[in-house]
Amino acid sequence: MDSNQNTIADLIKKGPDFISDEPLDVYFLKLRDFLEKLNKLDLSSNDSNADGDLYLKWGFQSNEEFVSILLEYFKELYELVLIKQDELLKQEKNLLPLSLHDMRYFDELINLLLIHGIDANILPDSRIPLDQKRLENFKEYKLIYDIPPTHTMNFATLIKVVNYFYKIIIQKGNKTDYVRSILLKGPTFTNMFLAISVLLTNDITCAHIYSKMLDSLEDCQETYQLFVVYSFLVQTVSNPSVKQVPLSKLSTLALRRENGVISLCDFVLGVREEEQISLEKFERVNQILLAKPKDMNNKDYLTKLFEQIYEGLTYINRPVLVNCLNGLVTEFYFRNKRIIKDFLLQKINDVLFNEPAKSHSIKELNDTINILISLSKNSSTELVNFVVNAYDGKKFYLNLWIYALFLKKKQILSPMKDEAGGASTYYEVILSLMKSFFTITDNFDSLETITLNMVNYRHENWTYSIDLETHLAYISLETPEKSISSQLKVKKEDDDSKLDEATKFFQDIDDSISIFIELLKLIADDNVISKIFLNTLSKWVQTSDTLKETLPLDVTANDSALVLVDLKLLEKMNNEFKTDLIKKWEDLLSMVDELLEASKTKELKTEDDKEIDSDDEDEDEEIVKDNTHASGTFETLLELISAVLSTTSPQELMKKQELLESIRGKLVKSMDGNSDCEALIEKLNKILSGEKVGLESEIPDINAQERLDKAMLNLSDPLLPIKVHGLQELLELVESKSNVITLDKVLQLHMQYLRNPDPYVYLNIIKGLSKLLQLDSDKTLPELIEFYDNKKGRNKLDDILKVGEVFIKYIETENELFAGKKADMIITACLNKIRQHSKLDDRIRMSATSILGVCLQVNARGISDRISDMLDCAFGILQLETDTKSSNLMRRAAIHMMHDLMYNAGFELFPREYSPERIKTLLEYTELNDDDFLVCEQAHMLLEVME
Repeated sequence: MDSNQNTIADLIKKGPDFISDEPLDVYFLKLRDFLEKLNKLDLSSNDSNADGDLYLKWGFQSNEEFVSILLEYFKELYELVLIKQDELLKQEKNLLPLSLHDMRYFDELINLLLIHGIDANILPDSRIPLDQKRLENFKEYKLIYDIPPTHTMNFATLIKVVNYFYKIIIQKGNKTDYVRSILLKGPTFTNMFLAISVLLTNDITCAHIYSKMLDSLEDCQETYQLFVVYSFLVQTVSNPSVKQVPLSKLSTLALRRENGVISLCDFVLGVREEEQISLEKFERVNQILLAKPKDMNNKDYLTKLFEQIYEGLTYINRPVLVNCLNGLVTEFYFRNKRIIKDFLLQKINDVLFNEPAKSHSIKELNDTINILISLSKNSSTELVNFVVNAYDGKKFYLNLWIYALFLKKKQILSPMKDEAGGASTYYEVILSLMKSFFTITDNFDSLETITLNMVNYRHENWTYSIDLETHLAYISLETPEKSISSQLKVKKEDDDSKLDEATKFFQDIDDSISIFIELLKLIADDNVISKIFLNTLSKWVQTSDTLKETLPLDVTANDSALVLVDLKLLEKMNNEFKTDLIKKWEDLLSMVDELLEASKTKELKTEDDKEIDSDDEDEDEEIVKDNTHASGTFETLLELISAVLSTTSPQELMKKQELLESIRGKLVKSMDGNSDCEALIEKLNKILSGEKVGLESEIPDINAQERLDKAMLNLSDPLLPIKVHGLQELLELVESKSNVITLDKVLQLHMQYLRNPDPYVYLNIIKGLSKLLQLDSDKTLPELIEFYDNKKGRNKLDDILKVGEVFIKYIETENELFAGKKADMIITACLNKIRQHSKLDDRIRMSATSILGVCLQVNARGISDRISDMLDCAFGILQLETDTKSSNLMRRAAIHMMHDLMYNAGFELFPREYSPERIKTLLEYTELNDDDFLVCEQAHMLLEVME
C-alpha cells in the first residue's frame, strides 16, 4: 500500500514526459518555473536576515506587489480553466480540466495567496495556525509560507484578495465551474470567512457590508461543511472578537438551515467519516439543540427545531439519525410534555385523525407513517405511551386499523422488505406498527374498539385514495363509499341490488376478520387473545340496544349485523387459537359461568315472546333467529367447558371449586335431556366428589412469571422495537429482584444482542449492560472484561468498542466511588490493549486510552496507584509510535490522557519518575518534530496548561 502511494507521489512530482502547446499546458509550465524559483531561492539562503527581506529577495518590492502577481497568475488560470471546461462540454467529454500534476501547482498557488494575501495582513491571533492549514507534511513547505517579521499588515491587500475570491464563490449560476468547486471544498472558503470576519470586527463603518458578504458566502456552502468550517475556526482562532463571528453563526446554524439539525447530527456523530458511534456523542447533540439561541424566542426556536425533527424522523432507513432524534425528543418530553404534543404530535395527528378534514398528499401520509415507525423505536416507554394517548388512544389505533383495511383492499404493490428481511406489503407494515405500539405500551384495550368497527374502513368526511401512477395512498375529500348502514338499506324494488349489497357486505366481514386474525397472530399474546375471545363471546350473547352507544364512530348498524360479525369472529378465533384459549382456563370458566345464566334467560324470554306475538309472521321469523342464537350459544358453552375439563388436571381445577359447583348447578337447571350437558354434569360430579385439594402454601409469583413469558416472547419477535422492549422487560425483572430469571441469564442475552449491527439495538444494549453493572458488578464486570480482552479472538472490533462504551458509562455513573478492585480490573484490561501496538487495530487502542482518560477525569485520586502505568504507556506511544499515519490517533489520545490527569489533579499525583521537567521536554520535542498537526497543537496546548 505505502509503496504504491510513493509511486503515485513520485509520478506527480516527476511530471508528464510530454508537454503539449495547449494554453493550459503552457501556463502551468510558466507557473511551475515561477514557484520553483521561489522555493530554490528561499531554500538556498544562508543569510540570517533572509526572512526580513523575503519579498525583496524574491524580486518584489512588497507584500502587496507579490500578492498582486499571485492574483494575476490565478486570474489567468481561472480564465483558461473556464475555456477548457467549455471545450470539454462541447465535446461531451466527462473529463476534469486539470490533471493531477497540474493540481499540485494549483494548490501551491492558492496556499501562497492564503498565507501572503490573507494571513500576512491580519493580526497573528486572528490567523489559523500554519500547522493546521496543511494536514500533511506541513513542515516540508514551511519556509516559503513564513511571513516576514518586518512585514506590516495591509488591509488594502487583504480586501483585494477577498473581493476577487468572493466574486468567484458567490457565482451560483455556473454549476460546472471547476475552480469555484475547489474553492468551496478546500481551505479557501474557510480563510475567506476568516478574512471577512476580521474586516467586520475592525471596520465598523462597513460592518453591514461585510455582514452581508458573510451571509452570501454561507448561502453558497452546504450545511454540513459549514459546521466543519465554523467549528474549526472556533477551535483555532485566538482573537475573541473574531472568534465570536463564527461562534454566533454556529449557535444558530442548525435552526437557520432546512437541513441544519440533520447535518448537525451527522457532524457530531461522525456519520460521514464512519466514526464509532458513542452515547457521549448523542448526549452532545442533545446538549447543543436543547440550548435555545439568545436572540430567538421560544416559539420560533421550537417551531424551527421540530420542523426539522419531524423531517428527520421520516428517514427510517437512517437508524443512527432516528436514534439521535428520538433521544432529543425524549429529553424534551421529560422537560415539558406540552412541547412534544404541540410541536410534534399535533402535526402527526392532523394527518392521522384529519380533523378538521382536508386533503393530504402521498408524501404527507407516508411521512406520518414513517414518523410513527421511528417513534415506535424510542427507548422511553413513557414517551411511546404519550404518542398513542396524547389525543385519543382508541381512535389512534382505530384509524391505523382503517388505513390497514383500506390498503389490503385497494393497494396493489410489490412487496417491500421489512426489518426482519422478509417480504411485507404496506398493510402488513401498518399491522406491525400497531403491534409495536400495543406491545410497548402494554395496553390492548383498543382491540375491543376495533372489534366494534370490524368492517368500518371509511371516514365520514374524507377518504383514502390510491394514486394510479405510484400506487401509493393519499387523503382526499371525495365522497366516501357507502357506509355500513347504507349497505344494509336495500331497495325492495331491486332484488339484484339487494343481492349485490349483501354479497359485498359479507365479503367485507370476511376480509376484515381475516386481517384482524393476522393482527392477533402478530401480537401472539395468550392473555390478549383470550380476553378478546371472551369479551366477544359475552357481547354476542348479551347483544342489546345499548351496543350502538358504545361505537366510537357514529356508525349506524343493526344488531343482526353486529351479531353476525361477532359470530364469524368467534368461529375464526376458535379455529385459529383454540389451544391458546384453553391456557387461560380460569378466565374462560368464569365467563362461561356468567354466560350460562344469560343464555338460559335469553332462551326463556324468547319462549315468552313467542307466545305473545304468535300472530306476527315477521316477528316470528326474528324469534326463530334469536332462539337459534340462544341454543347455539348454549352448545358452544358446553364445548368450551368440555375442552377445559379435558385438558386441565383435577388438582388445578379444584383451586376453583366454587366456580365448578356454580357451573354444575346451572347445567343441572338447563339439562332438559341434553346428552352433552348430562355428560358434563357427571364429569363435574366426579371431580368435585374427589379429594379436595387445598391451595398451596407457597404460591409462585404468577405475575412475574407472566411478565417473563411475555418478555421472552417479545425477544423472539422479528420487529426490533418489540425485541428491545423484551430486553427492557427482562432488565426490569432483574431490577425488581424477581426470582423467575437470574441476572446471569439476562447478562447472557444482552451480550448476545450486543453483536446486533443496528444502532437502535446495540445502543439500548449498552444502556442495559451499564445498568447490570450497577446492579451486580461482581457478576457482570468479569464477563465484560473477558469479552473486552478477546483472548480467543472471536469478538469483532465494533463489538469490543461497544463494551468500551459500557465501561465509560459505568465509570461516569460511579463517579468518586470508582476505585478499588473493579477500577483496577478495567484499567488493567485497557493497559493490555494499549500495549499490543503491533497486534491490534489502533481504534481499539485509542478507545482504551480514552477510557483511561475518563478514569482520570472522574476520580484520579482513587486510582493513583495506576497512574505510573498509564504514563508509561503515554510516553511509549509518543516516543516510539511515530512511523505510520494510523499511529497519529494514538499520539493524540496519549496527549489527551496526560491532559486529563494534569487538568484534574495537577502535578500532585504525578509519580516521581515523571517530573514536570521530563514531561515538558517530551511535549516540546513532540511539538517540534511530530508530522501530525493535531498532535503538535495538543502538545502546544498542554505546554500552555503547564505554564
